[in-house]
Amino acid sequence: MSHASSPIILTTLLLEKNRWNGKGPSLNVEEWLEPMAETGFHGFELWMHHLALASRSDWEAIKNEAAAQQVELSMIYAQLPADTGEKGRRQREALLDACDFFRPKALRFHLGEPITQDGYISKLSSRLETAKVFIQDIPRDIALVFEPQLYPFQMDEAEKVLGTLGSDRVSLCLRVMEMPKKDLEAAFALGKNAITHFSIRAKKGKDFVALSQQRDLCKQILQQARQAGFIGPWLLETTQGVGAKGEDAADLFDAAERDFAFLQEFFGN
Repeated sequence: MSHASSPIILTTLLLEKNRWNGKGPSLNVEEWLEPMAETGFHGFELWMHHLALASRSDWEAIKNEAAAQQVELSMIYAQLPADTGEKGRRQREALLDACDFFRPKALRFHLGEPITQDGYISKLSSRLETAKVFIQDIPRDIALVFEPQLYPFQMDEAEKVLGTLGSDRVSLCLRVMEMPKKDLEAAFALGKNAITHFSIRAKKGKDFVALSQQRDLCKQILQQARQAGFIGPWLLETTQGVGAKGEDAADLFDAAERDFAFLQEFFGN
């Protein structure tokens, strides 16, 4: 099956009903790799919570099924350790082990709870220093992609983070549909080395919706990215029904398929 010239990646976080409620993961990732391949997703992102509590045989099953279905493990998504204490040490070892075992193309990471006020760097200074040391241990063949969970988004703060982390290996993943226009323009002006991944989360009010319900905004952003020479990858992180009462993985996947078709229509594949 041919894939989009602009790669579209599905994250297992989208399918996980327990993503935000503190309960253990409910999703058997292996079962969804064949549907992902059949739909035509270029790859998938593994949420670290889907690995942290899984056995090594579960890891092997995911790796083997991904190879059998020829669907690429594009990224692992994780929160980096907050400090060097015992909990942080265990978290560090688990994440390094997962990177070594799966060898994803990239590690997408964040530093913890979203920051909703000014002073992102000052509020997370100790975590940034811990992250600066930690990322040096990630294998060199794995790209490092930082997601600044900053609300409201401020591009100048995101740029400062790249400088603070001090590594030319680190680029940004931006939630482009939630960014003010001026910051989106500033992001594209930074160039493709600094901005490498785009996360798509369509919302109306507090609800996540289908991309077709934000058609004009979505197409405007996609067109703007294409004109600036960006091809993605594009990460489908939410869809209609995410966070709703009684959400079901099968229904979420069906909605994600419709979003995939919407993106394919735009990219002309």
